[in-house]
Amino acid sequence: MKASQHALSLAIVTCMLVFLCQSQVSGNKGLHDRQRRTIGGQSFRRGAWPWLTLLRATIVTRRVFGIAISHYHLYCGGVLISDRWVLSAAHCFTDAGRGTGDPDNWKARMGTVSLRTNLRQRFVDLIGRVFDNNNLRIWEKDVERIVTHPTYNVSGLYTDDIALVRLSSPVPMSNRFRLIQNVSLPSRDDDSFPETGQMCITKGWGCTAQGGHASSHAREIRLPIYPKSRCQAHYGLNTMNHRICAGYRNQGVGVCKGDSGSPLVCQRGGNYVLAGIVSFTSRNNPESFPGVFTEVKHYLPWIESVTGLRLQ
Repeated sequence: MKASQHALSLAIVTCMLVFLCQSQVSGNKGLHDRQRRTIGGQSFRRGAWPWLTLLRATIVTRRVFGIAISHYHLYCGGVLISDRWVLSAAHCFTDAGRGTGDPDNWKARMGTVSLRTNLRQRFVDLIGRVFDNNNLRIWEKDVERIVTHPTYNVSGLYTDDIALVRLSSPVPMSNRFRLIQNVSLPSRDDDSFPETGQMCITKGWGCTAQGGHASSHAREIRLPIYPKSRCQAHYGLNTMNHRICAGYRNQGVGVCKGDSGSPLVCQRGGNYVLAGIVSFTSRNNPESFPGVFTEVKHYLPWIESVTGLRLQ
């Protein structure tokens, strides 16, 4: 009797998983169709970019007797550089009001394409925990520490706009578990990377139209490296040191609000290598201007000093 009950339970679980997986496939198809009408980019499957990280802050705006009764969420992108460290933009933790620099307000989710978790995903996560299947799990971690670059300056149009986020515990990485992997970092001495005109890819949860909200599904956008001199003129920047630009002028494609901190990767030697971190773009016409990115290779010594990692 017990054996038959166990078999019945497994059958029910299996049927539910099949239903949930089919729902996920059909849902993604509809989402992909809608992406054709956005300002640019397309959706992709979970694990396609295994270093992409979603950073989410919950900022409490009102408490009564110590109990939070109202709050709002902030979202930024990030990129996993080890099993414990995420690279993002400094302005995510400094420029959006009180509480954004407090690690206790932030969580990091890896191996995901969804902005928010739904009931189906939480159920699948429960099954993953029961059967010890990492591929079914929701990998969300508390944030232990946030380190913004010491010379970050918003009044200088986001100079040194880069930050490091330490997770509360390591995330799994192995050849058998491909949903979460760290990104390859550039060489600090490679002056030719990335090359002007080279086609690169950025991805994140940025809005799909000017003034819109963060996208419910992560998207990828292919952008060419834009000439620094022209980008500098567009934005009236004093210098392009430690910055690169990627995108187009008046082509209806570009990064948008919510993409902050997301990675820009370019191919080098057959692999995708981290070139930049989304810093800023045009406030009023993000689809008409190239995005400005913090150029990561110049910050490798700082990253090593903060994290203790040996990167080269």
